[in-house]
Amino acid sequence: MLIKNNNFIGQDPQRGPQLNGQRGSIGLFLIIVMGVAIMAAIWFFKPKPTLRPKIEASPPVVDVILAKPAQYRAIITSQGTVAPKRQINLVNEVAGRIVKVSPDFEAGRFFKKDEVLLRLDDRDYRNTVAIADTQIVVAKRELALEQGQARQAKRVWRDLGSKAANSLSLREPQLEAAKAGLRSAQAERSRALLNVEKTSISVPFDGRIDVKSVALGEFVAAGTTLATVYDSSMVEVRLPLNNQQLALTGFIPGEDISKQQLGSEPKVVLSATVGDRTYRWHATNARMDASIDSTTRFYHLTAEIKNPFDKKIFEQPLLVGLFVSADIQGRVYDDVIRLPQKALVNDKQVYVVSADNTLLLKDIRIIDRRDNMAIVESSISLGEKIVVSDPRVLKEGLQVNTNELINLARDKKDQLLDLTKHTASLDSIKESSNN
Repeated sequence: MLIKNNNFIGQDPQRGPQLNGQRGSIGLFLIIVMGVAIMAAIWFFKPKPTLRPKIEASPPVVDVILAKPAQYRAIITSQGTVAPKRQINLVNEVAGRIVKVSPDFEAGRFFKKDEVLLRLDDRDYRNTVAIADTQIVVAKRELALEQGQARQAKRVWRDLGSKAANSLSLREPQLEAAKAGLRSAQAERSRALLNVEKTSISVPFDGRIDVKSVALGEFVAAGTTLATVYDSSMVEVRLPLNNQQLALTGFIPGEDISKQQLGSEPKVVLSATVGDRTYRWHATNARMDASIDSTTRFYHLTAEIKNPFDKKIFEQPLLVGLFVSADIQGRVYDDVIRLPQKALVNDKQVYVVSADNTLLLKDIRIIDRRDNMAIVESSISLGEKIVVSDPRVLKEGLQVNTNELINLARDKKDQLLDLTKHTASLDSIKESSNN
């Protein structure tokens, strides 16, 4: 009979598990020793780092310009529509049929002062004059009779030796009535002659026909609007100004400009595009409105242009209804600085570079903005370095190096020179307009 046994023949069945446990402990020990040896080898043979020299960070470079305070004359820009200074409705005072029309009585045509534009049928009015002449003759006869009777009454009472005659006995009331009748007849004749004159319709100034409302042969009642006409010797443009613009002009609202101690009246240059060309017109006078617009809350400066249709003065006539831009010469500021708007910090400060090349903030007050530049007042002195780089990446106290922008400074100078030329041009043109 065979007996199954996992143990070898001649081995002790209890000793087998002990041998297996010893073999496992020896293997684990060998693995730990080998791992430690490998880690020691890696640590011993690893490359050692090379020490690099310490590099100090250099200060950032900022663009600067040198402060050059200068004089600045403000130029205010506004817009408006050309309108006649004087425009009226031409109305007839007497009724009648239009029997004659002047060739100048057409929309757009010019006419002279007291030129007869329309003539009404005056035959009825001349007949009235003839009737008035007859009434004058009758009144003169009545007056002569009363004068004779009054003299006769005086003789009668004188012959009677009475000195107590009253005015009625002396026919004094009748004499006064006869005199009044003559004056009334003469007044009726004057009125009839005036009506005859009113049949010839004219305007008391040189002007232009804007709208024509009647034609030859038409019967018009008294008070009919025959046309709309305006004075061609002067036009005007109302230019709105907000509070900031008003401050730049230096005017006091509600007061007469000519009475304000600001020198000469403001110079205003108008410009507009007509066809494919841009033209300029120079105002001869200006005035401020006495009140503020209740709707827009704007102030208004009204510029007047004399002889706007005179080709000897203007190449292009200044047409009524044309929308124009206006450059208004304002007040003069001393010791202001022109800076790029991008250099401003919250529109209240700018960075300057101190003597030890650190950034400082200085307060400013913006006077005007023009062509992406800001004109500012500040305590910045002549020659100080003003930072024009982006201020968003800067902070006060930062150490910096500077790069002076010569070209920007030259551009600034050129702009000031251009402004001077523009002011001189305004002066010379106004003188020519007055002449």
